[in-house]
Amino acid sequence: MNTLQTLIRLAKREVDDLTRVLADLETQRAAALARVVALDETVAAEQALAARHALAGAAYGGYARAVMDDRRALQADVARCEQEAAHVRALLEAAYVELKKVETLADWRAERRMIETNKRDAAALDETAIIRAARGG
Repeated sequence: MNTLQTLIRLAKREVDDLTRVLADLETQRAAALARVVALDETVAAEQALAARHALAGAAYGGYARAVMDDRRALQADVARCEQEAAHVRALLEAAYVELKKVETLADWRAERRMIETNKRDAAALDETAIIRAARGG
C-alpha cells in the first residue's frame, strides 16, 4: 500500500471518529433537553398539588429551589454540548477538507501514471511500426 492510501485511510478514520463524537454530543444534548422537559412537567404537577394541599404548598418553596438548581445544571449541560459540538463540527470540516485533498492527490497521481503508461505503450507501438516499415512490410 502506498503512502497516499495510508494517508487516505487515516483521514477517513479521523472523519469517522469526529462524526461519532459529534453524534454522541448530539445524543447527550437531546437527553439533557428531554430531562429539562420532564423536569418542567414535574414542576407543573407539583404546583397543582401544592395548590390543592396546604402541607404540599408549604414544602413547595424548597422543592422549587432545588428544581431550579437542577434545571440550571441541565441547561449548562445543554450549553456545554452545543459548544463542544460547534468545536467538533469545525474539526470535522477541516478533517473532511484534508481527506478530499489527499484523495484528489491520489487521483491525480493515478491519472499521471496512466498517462505515462499510455505514452510508453504508444512509443513502443510507434517503434514497432517503424521497424516493420523499415523491413518493408
